[in-house]
Amino acid sequence: MTCGWNDAPPYDFVDWPQSWQSTLRAEHPAYDSGLSEADHNNGRLPEALRRWPGAVRSRHPDASFAALGTAAAELMADHPWDDPMARTALLHGWSPTAAGFFCSALPWTP
Repeated sequence: MTCGWNDAPPYDFVDWPQSWQSTLRAEHPAYDSGLSEADHNNGRLPEALRRWPGAVRSRHPDASFAALGTAAAELMADHPWDDPMARTALLHGWSPTAAGFFCSALPWTP
């Protein structure tokens, strides 16, 4: 399931004055896949899944995913920084667009 990062810096912060960028980088908490909340714009389910015992979350700060089950660690490993949707699009022959949501394309095995 897509989690994202609720406290991510604004996308346009690279256009801010350099002094503002420096302040943000110095003061803003870093992404932590175990602690950082899922993006609230994705609804309540991603945060509930992220906190669920045994859930595994990918390390991508902007497009993180969370999974449960026997294959969760394998599915969430090696999340590419430069193409965050590439791996999920190839899983089990499903694409996120064809499946609606990534989680709906995979069998749930707790």
